[in-house]
Amino acid sequence: MLVPKLRFKSEDGTDYPDWKEYALEHTLYEKKEYDTLSSGNPLLTSSRTGLMFQHEYRDTVSTSNQSTLFSVINKNECTYRHMSDDSIFHFNINTLCDKGLVSKEYPVFSTQNRFDLQFIVQHLNSSKKFLEFCRQQKKGGTRTRLYFKTLCNYKMFLPCLEEQQKIADFLSTVDEVIAQSEAEVQNLEQQKKAAMQKIFSQEVRFKREDGTEFSKWKEKELKSVATILMGQSPRGNSVNEEQNGVPLVQGKADILGYGIIPERCTTLPTKVSEPNDIIMTVRAPVGFVAKLGFSACIGRGVCAIKAKEITDYIYYVLQYKESEWKYIEQGSTFTAVNLDDVSSLTIPVPCLEEQQKIAEFLSSYDEAIIYAKQELNKWKELKKGLLQQMFV
Repeated sequence: MLVPKLRFKSEDGTDYPDWKEYALEHTLYEKKEYDTLSSGNPLLTSSRTGLMFQHEYRDTVSTSNQSTLFSVINKNECTYRHMSDDSIFHFNINTLCDKGLVSKEYPVFSTQNRFDLQFIVQHLNSSKKFLEFCRQQKKGGTRTRLYFKTLCNYKMFLPCLEEQQKIADFLSTVDEVIAQSEAEVQNLEQQKKAAMQKIFSQEVRFKREDGTEFSKWKEKELKSVATILMGQSPRGNSVNEEQNGVPLVQGKADILGYGIIPERCTTLPTKVSEPNDIIMTVRAPVGFVAKLGFSACIGRGVCAIKAKEITDYIYYVLQYKESEWKYIEQGSTFTAVNLDDVSSLTIPVPCLEEQQKIAEFLSSYDEAIIYAKQELNKWKELKKGLLQQMFV
């Protein structure tokens, strides 16, 4: 008999009964209730992060589509996607509204009386066994489908209802902490973005220690305050994923947030960037920047920017300028920028003392964001460990 490492006990301290094996068809049942957008119920879409309101579709749907039928999903019912990508394996519970609509491609489920929906969803979403079952069972070509009648055959071990509810309540508490941590990260990132907007638009200015104002800012081309090194891709046969040679930074895929995590190395480096250089993408998507913490070979998808004076100031002003590159990139033929484009980028430049104050101020946001992300990752790892011990 399979039993989890971590078990709950009943209120009187006695053990709950052993877990029993059930087919999925005995835990969930598919609902088939349909309605149209004219009902006024909100349209929802399912993703890996949960259900979301799909306002854009509602606003653009033509009058002729008002009669299209959608699946009805009531509060505390769940759905999942069963089309093409990995999100088909993720169940989401409707906690957004009393009644919503989802595409008919998304089956809607409720739970049988002996089972707790929160527990079942947590179990399925965290189960590697279930993920592998889905991958083996899904049918089709480029648009693969996974129907509920196929899922019905999946078997899993489950506790009694009372223990299910205790596990679900416990994990919901952990999920709430994770959601709060995610919100804190997003809030700090938004605060930093707003601060950058006010600083670099000069709506807000710093002052000297004695309260006097700094001199006016100047507009300068990037080449006058930094040295720019365009990347050059190494020979293909020198590139490997075995960490053999020098780390290779090739484009946006190697940038996570404002940090760099290269997946490949090269034994024949071409252009080499040094620690503390600023890396900026020069091929679509253009303009994303990150600080390099080590020596690396840079491919043709990026350039390295070495500030002549205060690196952090240039780093933050280039973050602020990211949106300008995105605006230019909207043109259909715009896929890359060259040395002249990067060199001639105009940036606002205050005196060195004010640059330093700006860099220190924005660095404090980065420190808070890094700490908040570390706390978030701790909670995610804790939940991952708990799931491994609480489910079989």
